[in-house]
Amino acid sequence: MALKKEIELENGIIVNYHRIVSINKVTNNCNIIEVASYTSEKQRNKEKEYYESTDGEKRMNVFIETEYIQKEYLENETIEECYEYLKKIDKFKDAKDVLEKNITDDTDIIVEEIEDVKNEETTKEEE
Repeated sequence: MALKKEIELENGIIVNYHRIVSINKVTNNCNIIEVASYTSEKQRNKEKEYYESTDGEKRMNVFIETEYIQKEYLENETIEECYEYLKKIDKFKDAKDVLEKNITDDTDIIVEEIEDVKNEETTKEEE
C-alpha cells in the first residue's frame, strides 16, 4: 500500500508517491512511522527491482525523501491504521490510497496481502 499526493519539498523536488517503510514502537512512549517519498511510482518500482535482483552489478539511482513521524503510543497499531493516521495530518491530507503491484509477477496482479492477513487475524480472534 502507498499514498499518492503531490508534495513540493523545501529543495523544490516534487514527490508524489509515499509509503510506510517501518513502524517503530517505543514501549509506553510513542510510535514512530518512517515514510519514504518518491518522485513517482515508477521510481519506487526501480527500488523494488534493485532489491529483488540477483545481479550483484546492478545499481540503484532513486531519489528517496525519508521522514519520521512521531505519534502517541498504541501497542497494537497496524500498518493500515498508520496509513489512516497519515491521511489525517496536513501533509498527507486528501492523499489517495495506492495498492502496490507485485513486479515479479508477470500477470501484474495487485498485491492484497495486507487485507488477507487482516482477515486471517480477525478470524483467529473470533475463534
